Amino acid sequence: MSLSADEFREWAALDSFNAALVSRLPSLDLNQCHLTAGCLFQAAWNRVSGRPAGWGVKDYDVFYFDDRDLS
Repeated sequence: MSLSADEFREWAALDSFNAALVSRLPSLDLNQCHLTAGCLFQAAWNRVSGRPAGWGVKDYDVFYFDDRDLS
């Protein structure tokens, strides 16, 4: 199966929590802030397997890089 980046983003956004987080992350003003990991993979897997978008997601991970604190 081939999936474009745009399709992947569309599928990930079918999970309402993913969509809400992506829309709110910019307001945190964190440098290089990204929604990552299983919540994205699971949304795509759910789409392929016919399950509801948020099925099986146990947590939502946000990664960011703060170059103001390199301790």
